[in-house]
Amino acid sequence: MKESQPVRILVIEDDLVTARLLRKRLEKDGYSIEHVRDSDAGISKVVSESFDILAVDYSLPGRNGLEVIRILGAKGIFPATIMVTGSGDERIAVEAMKLGAKDYIVKDDEGRYLELLPRVVERILSERSLIQEKQKAVAALTETQARYQALFENTLLGLYRTTPDGQFLDANPALIQLLGLPDRESLFSMKATDFFKEPIDRSRWQELIERQGVVNSYEVEIVRLDGSTLWVED
Repeated sequence: MKESQPVRILVIEDDLVTARLLRKRLEKDGYSIEHVRDSDAGISKVVSESFDILAVDYSLPGRNGLEVIRILGAKGIFPATIMVTGSGDERIAVEAMKLGAKDYIVKDDEGRYLELLPRVVERILSERSLIQEKQKAVAALTETQARYQALFENTLLGLYRTTPDGQFLDANPALIQLLGLPDRESLFSMKATDFFKEPIDRSRWQELIERQGVVNSYEVEIVRLDGSTLWVED
C-alpha cells in the first residue's frame, strides 16, 4: 500500500525464527518493521513511539498478548492490533476482538499464515483510509455549513426560509430588522402571509413557485410590525 511515509508495524514475538519470517514477509510489501521479544518491551515501544499496526503473539514470556491489549487500552492507547495465536486458540482470538483487536491470525504448521498476514494488514489500512476520508468529508461539510451560516447571518439582504404554507423556518438579522420585529423568535409565531399588504400577492407568489420553481424580481408591498408599509423585491 502506497503511503507518504512507510507504514510502521510492531511485531511482539518471542520466537526469533517466526519473528524473522514475519519481518521478511512484511518488509517485502514495503512496510517498516520493528520487533521486540516480550510484552513489557512491546508496551514500552507502543507508549513511546507511533505505530500503525501492532501484531502481537498470544504466548509471550510474562504477560500474554491479551494482557498487552488490556494494558494499552487502560492507558488510552488503541493501536490497530492483530492477535497471532496458536492452532486451537480461537477462544483467545475472540477475546482479543472483544478487547478491540482488529483481527486475528492462527499460526499453522504449513506457514500459510505468513501469506495471510499481509492481506490482513492491507485490509486494516484500507479501512483506516476509508475512515479518514469520511472524517475529511465530514470536516469539509461542517466548514461549508459554517461558511453558509456566516453568510446567511451577516449579509445585508433579508434572507429567509419558509414552508410551502408560509410558516417561517429561519431568517437572518437583516430580514428581522426589515420587518421591524424585536427578535427572530417573534417571526416564528407568524406566517409570510401576515406581511403581505394584499393577500393576493402571496397567492401569485405561490403560483409562480409551483409553475416555475423560482421567483425572480417579484415586487410586493409588505406591512411591517408597526403598520408602516414598504415595497420590496423578492
